[in-house]
Amino acid sequence: MTEIEKQQIYDLRLKGVGYKAIAAVLGVSRNSIRGFCIRNGLDGDAKKGSLNVEG
Repeated sequence: MTEIEKQQIYDLRLKGVGYKAIAAVLGVSRNSIRGFCIRNGLDGDAKKGSLNVEG
């Protein structure tokens, strides 16, 4: 997996895109995407951590 692909995964997860959709966009298996996300804290509802600004 290239650094560009990793950045794309990160960006898409922060937008709330699911593993299957990211896998389809990048042409990588869903399990590879899921594993990357789990290792990098992007599993579950990834956008909760940094994008949900409620005031």
